[in-house]
Amino acid sequence: TKTVPDTGAFVSLANAQLLLKDSLPAALRDRIDASQVANSIDAYGAAGTNLDTLATRINSQVAGVKAIKPSVEVAAFKSGGAIFTAITTGAALLAMIIGGLSVLNTMIMAVSERVREIGLKKALGARMGRLLFEYLLEAMTIGGIGGLIGFGIGFALTSGVDYLGTKTGMDIFLVTPRLTALCLGFAVAMSTLAGIFPAWRAARLDPVTALRSQS
Repeated sequence: TKTVPDTGAFVSLANAQLLLKDSLPAALRDRIDASQVANSIDAYGAAGTNLDTLATRINSQVAGVKAIKPSVEVAAFKSGGAIFTAITTGAALLAMIIGGLSVLNTMIMAVSERVREIGLKKALGARMGRLLFEYLLEAMTIGGIGGLIGFGIGFALTSGVDYLGTKTGMDIFLVTPRLTALCLGFAVAMSTLAGIFPAWRAARLDPVTALRSQS
């Protein structure tokens, strides 16, 4: 899955100490007792054991050892995750507003530049629903194309970051088919919402006034 745990392995304490001794320079192997060296030890409680209580017992009964309560680690992980989520959500909302305004402006300009065309269509019998659908479809197309381009750029950037992260054993981003569909669907939905007002404006134009327009 290309995550941090994939870069390591679980071994017994005795084997880990042997591996540590083998990794030492030859001049130090006989001077250091590897059996007395341990950076950390993972303790697993039996089913139904309160792990915070177990950590407290270890701290009180084992000298020179500091057991970290699982609740503390979970709280720290949630805190970091909440900050990261808030940042990414804020960036997404900003992108949504900017993208929506861009589509809205594009569609308003499209309606303004084709007033006579709209008037001619209505004079030839085009109904309000038909014009509304036509301009909403155009807004959806713009959103779809923009979503594909934006997704492509984002995928390239995240892939580059993950490629650099593999050198340090850490992958940050994971792009899934479900996430891809969600991003593209969101882009189309947002552009459709932004195109409602321009489409409604185009559909309600008076054909006589539109045909007299100099646009």
